[in-house]
Amino acid sequence: MTTLTTRNEIVKTKRIIGSELTKMQKAFYDEEMLQYYKDDNEEHLYWEKFDCIKNEETDYSTFNKIIGLDHSDIDTFTNKLTGKLTELFKSINATDFIML
Repeated sequence: MTTLTTRNEIVKTKRIIGSELTKMQKAFYDEEMLQYYKDDNEEHLYWEKFDCIKNEETDYSTFNKIIGLDHSDIDTFTNKLTGKLTELFKSINATDFIML
């Protein structure tokens, strides 16, 4: 079942995901790009993309593994990826999958 929720709600209820969003936003933040937005009087549009940048980061242990899918046909890639992700989530008994 798919449940849609706001990013703000996820940040409030899932500390680690909120921390990861903060880290990503800090990595992509660009003063020069912000200035372009300011020059066009659209600074607020830039800040909408960085709504978590000032949040606190949480320290936690992680395990990372890069996986690949040897499939190059773009027309069938999405279906193949969906099937493989479904297999992966079943094998690790995942009960939730959150996509941002």
